[in-house]
Amino acid sequence: MPQFEDILLEVGQIGWYQFAIVFIISLGWEFVGAFSMLALVFVGAHPGWKCINQYGNQTLNDSLTVYNVTEIISVPLLYNISNQGEDVVETSKCMEGGLPCPGHTFNTGFTSIVTEWDLICNRDFISDTISSLQMAGVLIGCLVFGQLGDAFGRKKVYFFALLFTSIVGAAQAFTNDWIQFAILRFLSGTGIGGCIVVGYIWSVEFLGPKYRPVINGLGLWPLGLLVLLLFGYFIREWRTLLLSTSLPGLSIITAWWFLPESPRWLLSQGRYDEVVTIAKRIAKSNKKPLPDMDAFVQQCEEEMHLAQRSRRYGFWDLFRTPTLTRTTTMIMFIWFTNSLFSYGVLFNLKNLPGNKYVNLAINFSLSYLAAVLMPVLTRWIGRSRIANVCLLSAAVLLIPLIVLVAIGRYTELWVVVSVISNISHTSILIGWHAMYILTSECYPTPIRNQGLGFASMSARIGGIIAPQMAYATKFWKGSPYVISGCFAFAAGLVTCFLPETRQKALEDGVPPRSWCFCMAKRKKRSYDQAKNTDVPLHELMLQKDEGARFTDKI
Repeated sequence: MPQFEDILLEVGQIGWYQFAIVFIISLGWEFVGAFSMLALVFVGAHPGWKCINQYGNQTLNDSLTVYNVTEIISVPLLYNISNQGEDVVETSKCMEGGLPCPGHTFNTGFTSIVTEWDLICNRDFISDTISSLQMAGVLIGCLVFGQLGDAFGRKKVYFFALLFTSIVGAAQAFTNDWIQFAILRFLSGTGIGGCIVVGYIWSVEFLGPKYRPVINGLGLWPLGLLVLLLFGYFIREWRTLLLSTSLPGLSIITAWWFLPESPRWLLSQGRYDEVVTIAKRIAKSNKKPLPDMDAFVQQCEEEMHLAQRSRRYGFWDLFRTPTLTRTTTMIMFIWFTNSLFSYGVLFNLKNLPGNKYVNLAINFSLSYLAAVLMPVLTRWIGRSRIANVCLLSAAVLLIPLIVLVAIGRYTELWVVVSVISNISHTSILIGWHAMYILTSECYPTPIRNQGLGFASMSARIGGIIAPQMAYATKFWKGSPYVISGCFAFAAGLVTCFLPETRQKALEDGVPPRSWCFCMAKRKKRSYDQAKNTDVPLHELMLQKDEGARFTDKI
């Protein structure tokens, strides 16, 4: 079957027009996604608090260590012990060292949902629970929007997901309690999932195989994180911060009249006139001659049956052949591992010493470096090999951290711990970028969105579990490193069996189902029976078909 790849090879795999389309699409979903995904790093932060106990007229001054989500603060503890009679003391929800804490005051460095709704002590789990709800929403969004993108087109679904995420993000600034906020965070997560899945697939379908890694090389996601870090540093009021990072996403609607629908999706739907129009624009911008589009369209019409063009594919089509099943299963496990490792490191940053803004700046800067290196690495090395090397390297890098915990020098050598943690995280990100490209290239156009959505769903499951990695440090500080290292090593071995897609054309046709072996067995039995009789094989098959139809009528 003819592919749109054939047209791109003649009119140009990349040009200023294609680059502008890819840049605008990526700018929208990566900035909006980055802002919304990690806004809780600042909006849900714990500023630290002071416990104040006062009853009677005798005062003792002591010291109370308050554990912040980002750093450890030592603050004065004031409480009075009365010797005048037997007083009944009402114990509050906050206890520290067995002492009641009927009053508290937050540090004034910034505000967050923690300070807004007193999410401390017996309510301190709520902020992390909201993060898990958001990741659950991302999971649902990947599933739903991936299906919608394949059914109704990339363009409509992309803009809906982007505007939905921005509007819901702004609405969170007007919530009155944490339950309303949690519901909106879940809905925001669904929009984020849609932006990630549809946005990436839409942009990659305008480029030839040689230049598809350019999307990751733009580094817009880590650049968005660095911009978010600047917003979070200078805007310390959480409602203002949410509005400042959500409302700019509404401006993307102005790109509706410039961005065309995906030509590959249009081709899979039989909308050939629109495919020809886009091909003419690309050829004109690249100053290349337009190939014979009439012959191309005629060949498409001859080889693509009308029923196949109008068919709606589902997630089950990712398993329609043994090869697709094996590839999908491996991709799901690798994406799960990348997410578990990556978000596990991010959530565990709160347990590392130092200033949270400095730690985040280092982490986000290394993420940008990883994105910039991607086009060079994927062009000369390949997708599956990069994922393999990065996963195994990340697993090996965690061994020194486990050793430092075991010998009791983990806290003393905190600089080494911080550097190794960020380097291993960067290694995982490079491998994850390679898996983005490889995943989008492993599936035919009609199920490409669903393939990436299914992989992203697996990653979101890892993201939901990742906060528990940081919680496991309460039992043993090396727990996250052991768990992440084992999964990374196993995933690195699995990548050895993935197909390499570097400089290979994207498939536009879905292969026929090949899981059912009943027809093959039936033909074999008929052939064996025909060998032992004088009846020709084709007549025997006709007799069996007539008998089957007669049985069906009965």
